Amino acid sequence: MSSKRSAILELFKRGKQQCEIVHLLNVSRQTVSDTICHFKELGNDGRHPGSGRKHTVNTSKNRKAIKKRVQRNPRVSTRKIGYDMGISDQLVRRMAKTELELKPYKFQKVQLLTEKNKLVRLQRC
Repeated sequence: MSSKRSAILELFKRGKQQCEIVHLLNVSRQTVSDTICHFKELGNDGRHPGSGRKHTVNTSKNRKAIKKRVQRNPRVSTRKIGYDMGISDQLVRRMAKTELELKPYKFQKVQLLTEKNKLVRLQRC
């Protein structure tokens, strides 16, 4: 749809009338009218600032609560946190990863092999 909007605005800037643009591009009259109105308001073919779905769960209050729970007990699961808070475990996981920059517990625990362990493994295989 963006390419059609660009074409509509290009023809509008060249001085074409709305009815001519409708016939040339084979789009609805309402699409042409809306695109031109947006262009006159904003000065570009983009969306209004602040448009789109607002964050309802990813709030500072929820982020603080998740951070406190993890600091209190680093081994608590995201499922448990989500269930207790009444939000999705996937959202808890995403907030912990992106907003709080936390990593899963299982990835923090790395097993280091000694030379003796390496030899034993080699002999077994």
